[in-house]
Amino acid sequence: MTATSPLTVDAVLEAALKLPVDAQYELASRLEAELHGGEEDESNPPLSKEWMEELHRRAKDEDDGLAETYDLDSVLDEARDSLKHPA
Repeated sequence: MTATSPLTVDAVLEAALKLPVDAQYELASRLEAELHGGEEDESNPPLSKEWMEELHRRAKDEDDGLAETYDLDSVLDEARDSLKHPA
């Protein structure tokens, strides 16, 4: 009998990152479903592979400083002002 080391979050993550990207998306989706009671929420369906890839691309752009971002309060103020004073 061989002793096994305890399963840790870091060990699971390391193993998950070795999976093909499609399998990583499936794992993430299944974990999310389990966290929400094991049932898919029809009002919040899982994202497609393409959308997940787009989200990862955007997150990487943000991490790399390539994305142009805006402060939420400034955007909301500008939107409110445009509603008060239409062009």
